Amino acid sequence: MKEALRSAAYIVLLFSFLVASFAMAPSSAQVVHEDPGNLTSIKQVDMDYRILMAMADMFNSMEQIASCLNSSDFNGARLNYDRLSGSYDSFKALIERLDMTDTEYGDIVNIGDLAMEDIRTLVFESENYSVYYEKYEEALRDDDRDAYIAYAVSLQETYREISEANRNVWENVTAIKESAENMGHDVNRLYSDFLLVLDDYHGKLEEREKPIDVLLGGTRLEISSDKKELSVGDDVRLDAVLTDKDGLPVSGSKVSFYVENRLAGTAVTDPSGRCYVVYRIPLTIFKSNIKAYSEFRPEKEALSPSISDVLELNVSEESTALSINVYPSNASYGDTVTVSGMLCTEEGAGIFGKPVRIFLNGVPYGPVRTAEDGSYVYSLNIGPYTPGGTCEIYSEYTRSYSDDILLGSTSRYASLDVSMQDSILTLGDPDDIFTGGDDARFEGVLKTFSGLPVSGAKVKIYADGVVTGTGTTDNDGRYVVQASIPYNILPGTQQIYSEFSPGPNTAVHGSKSDVCEAIFKVSDPAVMFDGMPLVLFPEDTLTVNGTLQNYDGKAIPGKPLNVSFSGIVIGTTVTDGEGKFNVSYAVSGGDISGIGRVEVFLDDDGGLLSGGVYNGGFLLVMPVGKAQAAILFIIVLAVVIAAAAWFGGLRRHMRDRSRVVKPAVLEPLPEPVSTEVLTTSGYDFDKSVADITRHIESGDYRGSIKLIYEAVKMLAGKYGLETPDSATHREFYRHVVQKDMSLEEPLKPIISRYEVVSYGEGDISEDEAYRALDGLRTINILMGSVSEDTE
Repeated sequence: MKEALRSAAYIVLLFSFLVASFAMAPSSAQVVHEDPGNLTSIKQVDMDYRILMAMADMFNSMEQIASCLNSSDFNGARLNYDRLSGSYDSFKALIERLDMTDTEYGDIVNIGDLAMEDIRTLVFESENYSVYYEKYEEALRDDDRDAYIAYAVSLQETYREISEANRNVWENVTAIKESAENMGHDVNRLYSDFLLVLDDYHGKLEEREKPIDVLLGGTRLEISSDKKELSVGDDVRLDAVLTDKDGLPVSGSKVSFYVENRLAGTAVTDPSGRCYVVYRIPLTIFKSNIKAYSEFRPEKEALSPSISDVLELNVSEESTALSINVYPSNASYGDTVTVSGMLCTEEGAGIFGKPVRIFLNGVPYGPVRTAEDGSYVYSLNIGPYTPGGTCEIYSEYTRSYSDDILLGSTSRYASLDVSMQDSILTLGDPDDIFTGGDDARFEGVLKTFSGLPVSGAKVKIYADGVVTGTGTTDNDGRYVVQASIPYNILPGTQQIYSEFSPGPNTAVHGSKSDVCEAIFKVSDPAVMFDGMPLVLFPEDTLTVNGTLQNYDGKAIPGKPLNVSFSGIVIGTTVTDGEGKFNVSYAVSGGDISGIGRVEVFLDDDGGLLSGGVYNGGFLLVMPVGKAQAAILFIIVLAVVIAAAAWFGGLRRHMRDRSRVVKPAVLEPLPEPVSTEVLTTSGYDFDKSVADITRHIESGDYRGSIKLIYEAVKMLAGKYGLETPDSATHREFYRHVVQKDMSLEEPLKPIISRYEVVSYGEGDISEDEAYRALDGLRTINILMGSVSEDTE
């Protein structure tokens, strides 16, 4: 019975709480903010790296396409083609920003567009081929000759399109590879992996196609060679034999020979169906195991096309030699040193298109590609981070991958003397006063001691020894750092300076600017809650979300917070990069119940942010589940309705009686509200309510509203929420609600009616006066509970 009464009491509290606490939680505010712990200026993007990454994405998508086709995963092939299209668009956008002519850009894009179209043909025609093949096999099983002949013709036509697209892809992708190499990117591994996977797929289709060619009156083509073991520069004879489906030779037909998917030559068959070409192994062959095949494309409709099996040839590894020349041999910051040399075979033949890197005291520069004669030229610009003193310099060619026929080589060690210079760094006067999160601008100039501007140097800004931001000098040696003041600086007067620190033994020595001073002030943060529930049940989870902001609305990241309910800590968290926090707590634990306040605690860490306690509003935690609460609520609601009906009837009866018995003489109105300034000492709330009630009962509704407003101000002063006498009613409302959000709902009708009384000509009804009086009583209860919690 006691438990039932206690639950019923909670239901009553819930009913009044819903009325008094609606809209307690402020609306959320989303603020994007930079993490002060990682404050750096925008870094110069390495364009070469971005181009290489875009190409890596392209080749990866191509390899995935080939793998999906191999496994008949056509949905995956289409998906990866879409990804390839996106990477290709990024690649085009990046190379458009390079220093090249419109013609050069157009040539690269034209090749790429052709390759994309051929890859698209591979993807979609392969799916068509798979559909035709399934129907072809089904027709064979049903012995439906007309159907399987028709599907065989479709398969043959589709296979021709796929084969042509495959050959074009080899040519165009190889051209893209060469363009990338000319821009200094080594993509051999990516290139070969993709094409090898594509070869595997095409080989599977080729095996499927052979019986179909025979069925349709096909031809047969065989290939052989006079030798299998070769070296660079060797000649190899590739022979082909072309016969029809009956094994008879086909004469007078042109046969094409391919090595690594590139045309090696063409020949016409003799009366015995034989022909051959002689192919010389070039230095451009990029791997030790190469593949050759022959292809027949008929000019007569009576014959069908044919492709031979793949012939494998082995090419032996080739040693290389690399030379180096350095001019001039003495340099200083701002100079350009020319590093040149040759990459050759042991026999002295120049090797074209290979990447060569330059190393200065072990620091890599380049790469640069060798020209047609094997020569390379690299312009080494002496920058602020270039090693100083007497340096060792050499060049190196590294084997692109394990089966590359060209072995790597290193040049001799040459000498380069780089004189080291002192530098001078300045810092303009910053602002005099900062608070945490302020946007700050720092600028200055970095020059050598001889007055030469230093470009490309990283300059850091320090305040109280904390890195505030980083900038890079331009061609004039000027730097500008836009930074947000971190919160971990000690308040007070602190030193600010800039520093260039390239490390030991560099072409330009490091330096610091003169010291400036500024005052760093502590600021009060604010917590913006994203919305709070009004009621929770034992099966619910209490979730507290919000954003920690500074005084001007900027998010504050990386701050630890404690969240409590009625003084019980229910979770700890740290604000993320946007200042947001989230704490979830299972109510079923039974640690919390009843009406309580949700609060967020921020500790004072001694920096530029003060600690504090932030009120998230009240909520009611029910001791019973939703089903029990619903039953009790219905019972209590029925009682409330019955009581309201009884008291309403009684009130109407009393009013009717008063009209009959009392003479129609109004009592004199109470004295007008005094404008004398009241004090909180000795304030009697019950007496004030009685006075207001007399005004309402006598019909002075406007006067009662003024008395209610004065009573609210007296309560605010009594409980530490006073405002200056000059504050308007709206300023008073904002001040009180900001201090305690739970007062917002009961205070609203008082302020709105007071505004009508003071500034408008509208009437105040009896019901409006009584609602304002109810709001006053609620405010008195809530303020009293706040005072007790504080004590």
